[in-house]
Amino acid sequence: MYTKYWELNAKPFEIGCDPRFYYASETYQSVLLKLRYTIENRHGSALLRGPVGVGKSMLVEMLKEYQKTSAELGPFVTLVMPQLNADEILCYLAETLEQRSCPPRRMRADAFQTRPRTNAESGRQPVLYNALSTVETFLERNAQERRHTVFVIEDAHQITDPQVYSLFKSLLGFQHGGRPMLSLLLVAASSSFTEEPKLSFIDDCIETVAELAPLSSDDTTAYINYRLEKAGRVKPIFSPEALETIYYLTSGNPRKINRLCDLALLIGYAENLTELNSDILESLNNELIAIN
Repeated sequence: MYTKYWELNAKPFEIGCDPRFYYASETYQSVLLKLRYTIENRHGSALLRGPVGVGKSMLVEMLKEYQKTSAELGPFVTLVMPQLNADEILCYLAETLEQRSCPPRRMRADAFQTRPRTNAESGRQPVLYNALSTVETFLERNAQERRHTVFVIEDAHQITDPQVYSLFKSLLGFQHGGRPMLSLLLVAASSSFTEEPKLSFIDDCIETVAELAPLSSDDTTAYINYRLEKAGRVKPIFSPEALETIYYLTSGNPRKINRLCDLALLIGYAENLTELNSDILESLNNELIAIN
């Protein structure tokens, strides 16, 4: 609606994870490097944590973008519903990997149905057995092709089934050449895990903990200007005082910055403004607070 008015070729502050608008701050790049190092060196698992809206999902998206240029990394499987129980997560992983098999294989209607079992398999649930077998077969083939699977668990702090952590340990037990054939990346909004068995899993299995903090004042200004530039804007829109106000109102949280700036551009367009100042931003922020 306002893009033509502000001489933009895209909306610069939409909520989402568009790699075009990734701002490579020193903090973001440092965290991204730690995660890449963990995955590329087959170190098993990592924990990415930070406040809600600070940009964790964007970093995961940048990892996926990097995978496209790496012959040895992938596939990425992302679980967005960590509230599933351990059995459901295993079946989800198996079905997803089955669909990504190379060469692709047409899914059978009975893909996870009963198959003949040996005495050693007696008593196991056939669906879970077949799911586990599918995962192991895929990981082994992927590793033989010198590729590495990554399993991303979004909102890992919302895991409710304690058996999920036993499943994760089992998945890390699949190894090729003495290294895990799969890396786990837990993405959590909470600052820490303090209850069992989460705490034990972190202590025993997590090799890299990456903390993502909000943007600094200077980075907030650079972040806003960068996104405007990527959207095609040449001249400044926010006054220097407005940029300082945005940092004060949002504490450098990218999601809050995006929401406030997007609304400010809309109101500026509606009121035929040529520059956005602190008064407008403070007024809009009060409205957002009232809505929340």
